[in-house]
Amino acid sequence: MKIFITGGTGFIGKRVVKQLAECGETIYLLVRPTSIKKARELFALHPNIHIILGDILENKVILNDED
Repeated sequence: MKIFITGGTGFIGKRVVKQLAECGETIYLLVRPTSIKKARELFALHPNIHIILGDILENKVILNDED
């Protein structure tokens, strides 16, 4: 299954994301530019977590056209 998550670097989100990743799910994680470093550190050991730079408060949610 493929899962798209926002809020994955927050208190509850980071735990949920790790549990899903350990179950083998493919996760696409929307992360704000200010949290990108934190997300890379938190999820570096999980190759099935794909970090997407973006912000749900912006008109263009996904900031990188390649994502």
